Order: sequence, then C-alpha cells, then structure tokens
Amino acid sequence: MPSPTTIDEFLELVRKSGVVEDKKLSTYLEKARATQALPTEPGRLAGLLVRDGMLTHFQAEQFLQGKW
Repeated sequence: MPSPTTIDEFLELVRKSGVVEDKKLSTYLEKARATQALPTEPGRLAGLLVRDGMLTHFQAEQFLQGKW
C-alpha cells in the first residue's frame, strides 16, 4: 500500500494491523476530538499516538510508509 496521505488512510492501516485494539483506538480518537482538533496530516497524528503511548515510534514509521 502506498504511504497514507490522509488520517483516514493512516487509521485504516493502524486498524488493519491489529496493533491497537479497535475499541481502544476509537475511545482515544473520541476523547482527542472532544478536547482538541485532530491533525489533518498523518505524520502529526502518528506523533500524537506515539506521544500518548498508543504506538511505538517504529510502528508509526511503518504505518507512515504504508506498511501494516
């Protein structure tokens, strides 16, 4: 798969991988949307997920390269 260009494509890779439980990811995204606007760029969202312990830096890099 090519590198994701939208956060929806990025999140599709995260979900497809099974690295983060879908319910946990959905809850995280709901809370993030309620407290702040989610970034529109996959790289920035990946950074938030790493910062908040949802993904490792390595995992985020792989997803940003289109790998799952």
